[in-house]
Amino acid sequence: MTEPENASASPPLINQEGTAHALSGTGKGGSLLRALVANAPVSIALLDRDMKYVVASERWLAEFGEGYTATADLDRHHVHPGPAAWWEGLCQRAIAGETVKEASEISADTEGARRSLQLSMFPWQGENGETGGVVVFAEDSTARKRAEGTLHRREQEFRALAERSPDMVGRVDRNLRLLYINPAIERATGEPPGHFAGKDIRALDWPPQARSRWTENVQSVFASAQERSFEYSHAAPDGKERFFQARLVPEFDAQGHVEAVIVVSRDITALREARARIEAELWRQAQLASLGQAALEATDIAALMDELVRRVAETLNTPFCKILELLPGGRKFLLRAGVGWKPGLVGQAIVAAGPKSQAGFTLMQGQPIIVEDLRTETRFSGPPLLHKHAIKSGISVVIGPADRPYGVMGAHTAHARIFSQDDVHVLQTAANILAIAVARKRAEGTLHRREQEFRALAERSPDMVGRVDR
Repeated sequence: MTEPENASASPPLINQEGTAHALSGTGKGGSLLRALVANAPVSIALLDRDMKYVVASERWLAEFGEGYTATADLDRHHVHPGPAAWWEGLCQRAIAGETVKEASEISADTEGARRSLQLSMFPWQGENGETGGVVVFAEDSTARKRAEGTLHRREQEFRALAERSPDMVGRVDRNLRLLYINPAIERATGEPPGHFAGKDIRALDWPPQARSRWTENVQSVFASAQERSFEYSHAAPDGKERFFQARLVPEFDAQGHVEAVIVVSRDITALREARARIEAELWRQAQLASLGQAALEATDIAALMDELVRRVAETLNTPFCKILELLPGGRKFLLRAGVGWKPGLVGQAIVAAGPKSQAGFTLMQGQPIIVEDLRTETRFSGPPLLHKHAIKSGISVVIGPADRPYGVMGAHTAHARIFSQDDVHVLQTAANILAIAVARKRAEGTLHRREQEFRALAERSPDMVGRVDR
């Protein structure tokens, strides 16, 4: 064995001190000693004071014999050529009576392969009671060191990834202690990682139901060795509820047993909100399609109006909805249909069509109008109808073409609300459906009048009058 690089003492992993007493008095050539060393299940060798081999175990020969099947009476330098200062220094310390423990990385063969050894040396005594040499125990820990190195690198890689992850990443042991948690936990809870590390998840300051759910899921992974996923929510530092998806993955030891559970929690609040918006939009489109079909089949405009205001209020989640018909002369509106208004107003209430009312301003602008807060609105003051119902926010659109509008349709709330363009789209679509139905009704009325006029003239004519189709 050649001299190591940066050899340093470390706590021994081999403790064979009791063997020194068993070897004492056996003598250099004692058969008991030879048998003990030669048949030992560990790597052990007996050297005399001149560093010549007396006997070595089969395992020693296999691991350190450099191809020799027997080393008796061979000089250590012959078997292990190379610098020997380090080795001889250890042996001299052992001959002097010291029990030497050493863990080092050495060049263990002539090709310079690096091997990690853990040595234990102590003196042996001959029959005369004098020190005859040293007993050397050696353990080749190369494989274990490499495994530890690999494990350490993987641990460092895991931490490097986890520290930079926007998701919460943690590790829980079999005792349900949180061994590690990354910095993302602070963004989610307002508490630093140190607040959680080392704590039993059953003792965390979470609501009882949350602790119970986490405990149940983690224990299930330990028991089944299978991944689990679940969703949960908790209040963020700003007080808003956030939603998360947790994925629990078993981590196995060398024997295939689950030794820990890796937990990855991802904030899915935005995903849930997007999904809710898509679902709401699909529902809205279904509502509008249904209204369009109802308009095509409608024979009673009043009934269609009642259905429209009810559906729009439901779709936009607004307590108030109205249809204002522009009366002849263009100076006033009549509340023809609506929901949410005080009894007796629908069919009776009059709203000014001037620019000081929201409906009048909408008609004048010819485009959708959004009011975030009527109390601070500067474009118009709002009619008494809105103020008497404490209306704060709303949207309004024109019904029909600009050159011949039927009126204005509006949706309102008694609390401040910011309406989106999607909300405007729903209201405008409903108004367009009504405009089409009104136009069709007007066309049918015109056609009926012309038919009546034609018949009246034909009935009174002295001439024969008839009509032939295609």
